[in-house]
Amino acid sequence: MKAYTVIKTIVLGLLVSSHSFASIDVPQSILSMKVKTDGIYRVTHSDLMALNIDLTGVHVKKIAITRNGQIIPVKVYSENSTFFSSNSYIEFVGNPSESLYQEGTVYSLILANSISVSEKSVESNPSIRAEAFYMQTDLYAENTEYSFGAPIDDPWFAKRMLAIGSEVTEDFVFAMENVVKTNRDVTLEMNIWGGTDYLQSPDHHVIYSLNGNPLDDFRFDGITSDIRRYEIPANSFVSGDQTLEIRLPNDTNTLADVIHIESWQVTYPRAFVLNDKKINYSVNTQGDQSQSSTQASSGDLLFANGFEAALKRFTLKNASNENYLVYKVSASGNVEFYPSTVSGSCNSIANMECSLDIYVESGEGQIYVAAESQLMLPELSLPVLMEDINKFKGNYLIIAHPDFIGAELDQFIQSKANEYDVVLVDVEQIYAQYSFSNISATALSDYIKFAASEIGIKDVLLVGGDTYDYKNILSSGSISFIPTLYGSTDDLITFAPIDAKYSDIDNDNIPDINIGRFPVRTEQELANLRQKIAAYSNKTYANTVVFAADKFDVSNGYSFKNDAELLISQLPETWQQNISLNSKAYVDDDGIAVAKAKITNNINEGVALTSFIGHSGPRDWSFSRMFSFSDANLLVNASSPTLVTQWGCWNTYFVSPTEDTMAHAFMLNQNGGAASVLGASTLTKAEHEKDLAQLVLNKLTQQNMTLGNAVTQAKREYALTNPEALDVILGWNILGDPSLKL
Repeated sequence: MKAYTVIKTIVLGLLVSSHSFASIDVPQSILSMKVKTDGIYRVTHSDLMALNIDLTGVHVKKIAITRNGQIIPVKVYSENSTFFSSNSYIEFVGNPSESLYQEGTVYSLILANSISVSEKSVESNPSIRAEAFYMQTDLYAENTEYSFGAPIDDPWFAKRMLAIGSEVTEDFVFAMENVVKTNRDVTLEMNIWGGTDYLQSPDHHVIYSLNGNPLDDFRFDGITSDIRRYEIPANSFVSGDQTLEIRLPNDTNTLADVIHIESWQVTYPRAFVLNDKKINYSVNTQGDQSQSSTQASSGDLLFANGFEAALKRFTLKNASNENYLVYKVSASGNVEFYPSTVSGSCNSIANMECSLDIYVESGEGQIYVAAESQLMLPELSLPVLMEDINKFKGNYLIIAHPDFIGAELDQFIQSKANEYDVVLVDVEQIYAQYSFSNISATALSDYIKFAASEIGIKDVLLVGGDTYDYKNILSSGSISFIPTLYGSTDDLITFAPIDAKYSDIDNDNIPDINIGRFPVRTEQELANLRQKIAAYSNKTYANTVVFAADKFDVSNGYSFKNDAELLISQLPETWQQNISLNSKAYVDDDGIAVAKAKITNNINEGVALTSFIGHSGPRDWSFSRMFSFSDANLLVNASSPTLVTQWGCWNTYFVSPTEDTMAHAFMLNQNGGAASVLGASTLTKAEHEKDLAQLVLNKLTQQNMTLGNAVTQAKREYALTNPEALDVILGWNILGDPSLKL
């Protein structure tokens, strides 16, 4: 059945029933509307019909809009004032929220008792003096670069400044239009953070100038946020472009001075001049607007304290002869619609001789004004048709993107039927019911908590890759199929991708259930991975292993070879009897070329376990590249895949928008590689890796132990004595099937 046919069926059903699905708390949406900018939005009958949504004949009082589950005031126009018809439209004020995971906010059109916009009838009163200005706030927070070490609540920032060897200066030009010279100050707020933390303190020196005039000269220390506000007389500004200069003198006696510019914000008195036939501004009772630059007489004050206090008048210049809409949203969320009139030399082209007069009842709120031609249309899409995802019982939960729900995943589920009761849930169902159709990792976390406590889930598998470039800021074109949670894993890494946090049901940073992820991006990748997991589950080369160890770390006096030998010594006898010199790829003993050949040959011949310990990055084992992404891509062991444990940093950093990791190379290589890969998505300490490795390996080599149980039990045991070791407790992940057995 086509989606639009189902939508029409739902519309008819909702007309005769107060709830479409009695067991689901969230009402069924009939239209999703994504709002990306503050302002007035209109959806017409023809817009709805383009999606085959026909509301003809529906009572206007039964058409409602929700934002985050709350019904908001809406204006539904109908010629007959009763039923929706071909000339009808729906109008509302939209305000998007900030989110790491998506641009804009989804509003939902539902059939329910609505809240109507209050339509005000206000008589013009020319004796009321028009407000002279309002305080315009412009935020400059362009997101162009990303840092997983940002010390604030946003990993994206506008600009990185690096001073090394000489001073560095950056100019930022921004506009302040229609500035009113008044006794009100202009406020400039600067928001930066440090990118280095040297022993010398303070290690940052910054100088601000505005329009060539010194503003501040200060120092601060470390990877910390620095927010400063400046009050500047409005009389010192001229309308037009302003130049903000930021200078790093490079005189801190450190190797480099690095700062990150998060944002700057300017608030200034602006005349009431429409911009492209629209304007938004705030009104309040504290006198942000000024009546004039001269003091009112006692008679004026008496009048102001009497009748005039009930109304505020705004005369907006640069209007046209179009019909204008005026909405006021109060601090309490009530929405009022006001009439307006144009006067002066007005035609279809906006000009300063044409004015728009508005009278608004006093009280705090936000005013939205737009010509009819400037009304916005939200991004419209058909909503998810909700199913009850809370009624299932099972012990293995698969959360999949709809791109991967099909024959391949069905075969994988069938392979689990003898041991598990599998519950398959479309991630979009979770968004619809737990975050009101907004993409949200918190919604996934909430549902997993529910599934663990109410459904009986012990294992969770996420099917779909991820990227931190959720809004395509870097023009990478990468896609997030299933978003991860982000969190701090030490003092330096604040935005590590931590799937393991999904398994923390009681919020103590210790996993309670098992979780894994298939980082696939295509159905073919899913098919290849499923086949490798099936082959591994039927392997004939049990109890075989190759250990790879990085070279001795001279600077820290640390031997990764000794760590590898320690792990080998703790293996069961059935494993140790299969270990020879050929099973040990140690850079200290073999050099790079021989060690790489040992790793390649062992994997291609078939080994149950491949274990690396040492320094690593997203695409390489060891700084000397003893084994890399390109090497993993050349493996040809499709019929005898391995299981990989990586005891090093960053090797499963699965959210990179521009490159695949070692884990991707092992898992997505269709000619060979691994059935599952375990490793870190963050910076880790060698001691923590070694300690957890012993616990994991000890449990993993036990009879009938699954990856998920081994990792969860090991982390829980380690957390008893090392709760601060979040680099491995949260930052060490399973990319693969948590029910797989070594």
